[in-house]
Amino acid sequence: MDKLLAAENSVSGRGRAANQQFSVILFWANGGPSHLDLFDLKPDAPAEIRGPFKPIATNVPGIEITELLPRLAKLADKFALVRSLHHNRNEHSGGTHRFLTGHSSVAANLPTSENPEIGSIVARKLEQTAHDVPLFVANTPFYGGGPAYLGRAHAAFMPSPNPISASGNNTYDPVPIFRAADSEDNLSVTSDAVVSLRRR
Repeated sequence: MDKLLAAENSVSGRGRAANQQFSVILFWANGGPSHLDLFDLKPDAPAEIRGPFKPIATNVPGIEITELLPRLAKLADKFALVRSLHHNRNEHSGGTHRFLTGHSSVAANLPTSENPEIGSIVARKLEQTAHDVPLFVANTPFYGGGPAYLGRAHAAFMPSPNPISASGNNTYDPVPIFRAADSEDNLSVTSDAVVSLRRR
């Protein structure tokens, strides 16, 4: 993280102020179709390995993705596929932990992480710069994520979390990433919630 902030400072000399504010949205799809069915198809592999879908060409020569995503295939010049990531556990929390913390987990089936996830690290580094809004917001806990030794003060603020989503149980009601008018709750923060947030 220190190298990232140092790189940000070096950018200031090339036309962008080092203290320019920006936000990052990480859409973490906890679960979903396999990469072998979407972005790294193996059409020449044996039937027991390859998926049922066929690859199609994208607008970038040499890159193919699943036939299920034809519109995304037209935008391949706008995204990058990283196929070199891996982890050493045959379960989701190990992959989540590896990708969002940069470390392999020691234990299996983690309800929370052993090392801080990226959002918690950013919240820790920026804690002196913002006081009115949470620095890290998420919709619900996920398997293998969390602030670890940084503590709850650097955990994500969650308006309506479902603890089952971090249990490894694959059966639970979906947690929406936005609130509709007919939802039971919303993203507004009451005065009591502000006090609770500051006490974390």
